[in-house]
Formats: sequence, C-alpha cells, structure tokens
Amino acid sequence: RFEYKLSDDKKMVLFSVSDTGKGIHPDKISVIFERFRQEDETISTQAGGSGLGLSISKGLVDLFGGRIWAESEPGKGSVFYFTIPYLPEPEKEKPMHVEEKDARFDLTGRKILLIEDTPSNLELLREMLTETHAVILEAVTGKEGLQVMEQEKHIDLVLADICLPDLDGYSLIRSIRSAHPLTPVIAQTAYAYEQDKQKCLEAGASCYLAKPFLKEDLLQAIRNSLLHCAD
Repeated sequence: RFEYKLSDDKKMVLFSVSDTGKGIHPDKISVIFERFRQEDETISTQAGGSGLGLSISKGLVDLFGGRIWAESEPGKGSVFYFTIPYLPEPEKEKPMHVEEKDARFDLTGRKILLIEDTPSNLELLREMLTETHAVILEAVTGKEGLQVMEQEKHIDLVLADICLPDLDGYSLIRSIRSAHPLTPVIAQTAYAYEQDKQKCLEAGASCYLAKPFLKEDLLQAIRNSLLHCAD
C-alpha cells in the first residue's frame, strides 16, 4: 500500500509504503538501510530481495535532503517511510495567445478552407480555430477543395493536408495558387523532412506545418500568412 501527504508545515512530503509480509526482527530494523549490513544473508532473507534495495533508496532520499525509516512487527508486516522537501513549482507565465499579442487578430467574416481527409483531424482543426470566429469551409479531397474554391466568391486562406487520397498535395497547392494567386495556402503533413517542407514552399505554400502542431503554432502561421498576403 502506498500513501503520501504534505506535512503540517508544508515543508516536507511524507511517503509511506506498507506490506503484510513476515516483517523484520526488531534487532535488525536499525541496520536494514546500511549497505554492507544489508548484504548479510540473515537480514536479506528477512527483508526479502537482494538486500541492496533499501540502501539504494536511502542514498536517493539523502540526495533529496530527506529522511527514511521503517517500522515493523514480525508476522504482521512493515511500513517504510521517507520524506522529501516540498518545493512547489513556481507559477509559469502563461504563453500569450495570438489574440493577446495582437488584439486585431480577429477573423470574423474571413473564410478559411480546410482540405483534410481524416475526420478526427478536421474536428481538431475546427476546435483550434473556434476562437478566431472565422467562417470554416471543409473539403475531404483535393478535387472537392478545388470545387469549393470555384463556388465561393472569396476564400481568405487554405489549410491543406498534402497527403490526400485523390490528388498529390504539391499539385493541389500549385493548382490553387495558379487559379487564386493571392490566396495563401498553409501546407500541413505528418512528414517532417526538410525536403517535404521545401517542396511545399516551391509549390507555392506560404508556410508549412508538421503534424502534430500546437494551436498557437497554427494561429501564428495563419496570422503571418494573412499579413504577408496583405503586404
């Protein structure tokens, strides 16, 4: 059984491990953490194992500035305790979202086309883009994506997976850029090789995202692509 709790003064964490084994004789419990005494066959047999585990544990606890001890009753089991100084992790400064860095980053009314054939990836992208308030259009194949672009009057940005079932991703990017030279295309793929990134950029992508990526990375890529397009 394993338990732990914070000490009353909140300076130490107390851990305890208990068992219902045969226990350790009172004459031996005072030396079970000593390495060379532990190697004695009698103590090792009573404590179980090779006899070095407790001495190693003591060394580790000592390194952390804690204390280790045990209580045992022959025939009923043992309880081993150790303490470690409680050092709460200092609060980290929360990373600023794109909106916090630049309040003007609001895509209300802007249209973003997602070309992605994996439903779970589409759902994740929708979730990541929720706070932008953009109008999200979707296509699950390259050909469907090109059709959507022909039907819609204006699409502000395309986020396309280059691994699609019907069209080569690089050809798709070239087709989009040929018909809509002012529409930025962000390429996304699970392939993170430098040569894949270079192919995407040469095909006309404004930038490249390797999966998996963070929401902050996606939003920053969209922001940079739209700003570059505006220039």
